[in-house]
Amino acid sequence: MIKEELNKVIDLQEGLGNPYIVIHKPRAKEKIVEFDSDTAAFDIMENELMFDFWEIEGFTVNLNKIKSIITKVIDNMTIVYLNLKYGNTIMLHFIK
Repeated sequence: MIKEELNKVIDLQEGLGNPYIVIHKPRAKEKIVEFDSDTAAFDIMENELMFDFWEIEGFTVNLNKIKSIITKVIDNMTIVYLNLKYGNTIMLHFIK
């Protein structure tokens, strides 16, 4: 089910363009990590969600670490929350 929902999010990337990516880590010293949307891209590779960037090193998230996916539409912005186990959240901001 998570993989099906992620495929819908990947379709948003194709329709709306690359998202602005923010990672919220409530227990870390650096609670918010932001990534440039102009160079961001993500896709599913086997059992991982892979984030890739043009100028910086990307990262992966194992699909079994994703607890839930919530999509909210606010005016001209679609925000997708990838809630991970252990309290971290990856937020994908798509602007129309």
